[in-house]
Amino acid sequence: MSISEFKNVVWKEGDSYVAQSLNVDFTNFGDSKAGAVANLREALELYLEDTAALPAQTIEEVEGVAAWPILAQFSSKQIVRALEKRGFIFISTW
Repeated sequence: MSISEFKNVVWKEGDSYVAQSLNVDFTNFGDSKAGAVANLREALELYLEDTAALPAQTIEEVEGVAAWPILAQFSSKQIVRALEKRGFIFISTW
């Protein structure tokens, strides 16, 4: 999966906008929606560049529990609809 396929949500928090990746546990902020998404993209690119040399792992090999395992029972569309109802802005493209 390439970064351009990642799903993100953006919301306003105080005077800033917060962008969070739904694919990787990353969050960043900016003064505008576009700025928050650009900052998130840059952080993800740097992170993925650093981790590209690491060996691939399967879920069974990763220590700990997957984040929010209860969400596995819902489809992506259901999760996005629920987030949108709570004021999140869904961005599917960069």
